[in-house]
Amino acid sequence: MHGAFETPVLINIPGVPTIITMTWLAMLILIVLSLAVGRRLSVVPGPLQNAFEFIMEFFTHMVETIMGPAGAGFIPFLGTLFLLILICNIMGIVPGLSAPTASLNTTAALALVVFIASHYYGVKNRGLKGYIRHYTGDSIFLAPLMFFTHFIGELARPFSLAVRLFANIVGDDLSLAIILAILPLIAKLILPLLLPPFMMLIGMLIAFIQALVFAILAAIYMADLAGFSEANEISQSNE
Repeated sequence: MHGAFETPVLINIPGVPTIITMTWLAMLILIVLSLAVGRRLSVVPGPLQNAFEFIMEFFTHMVETIMGPAGAGFIPFLGTLFLLILICNIMGIVPGLSAPTASLNTTAALALVVFIASHYYGVKNRGLKGYIRHYTGDSIFLAPLMFFTHFIGELARPFSLAVRLFANIVGDDLSLAIILAILPLIAKLILPLLLPPFMMLIGMLIAFIQALVFAILAAIYMADLAGFSEANEISQSNE
């Protein structure tokens, strides 16, 4: 946890900001977990493989619902983004660690990656003319207004992604810290023993939801610019 109730961070490299250390630790955890699952794949999955398969099946269905069949090609990118954010969020409730996503620098960087990827795939899938037409529309007279409106909207997307994740994680950690801080005033024996584990479970659930929301919004933005949402709507209307 951080902010006004910040706990000491156990992993600290001299000369390196804590947020960078925590971010690299989150990436290392994701790499180690991925290698552990990939090297021990079996027909009868163990607990770790089961957990990964459940998460990825759920995530795959969600992405394909948003983006249509073409969304399968985006699952490695969006899935990695989701798992990385999930690990970063969970680190905030582990004693001695801090959540990288509680820093606006981290969430802004993640939002910027989504922003660049969205426009890259927008040009790649629509073509340059189709990409420009997406912003200007078909009317020459309304093109300046349409472009300005879309331009403001596109700038708001990474800002909203970054601020939403940052604010939710900071607010979650601060709420947990405040509740734990006032426990001695509420009860001295039972509640301090029972409530912290319960609050950690709530924190993990919130960490999962916030990572999922970020990934869903990223999928929606990418589907919109790449034209997948339009194609998906057309295919559903023809069924």
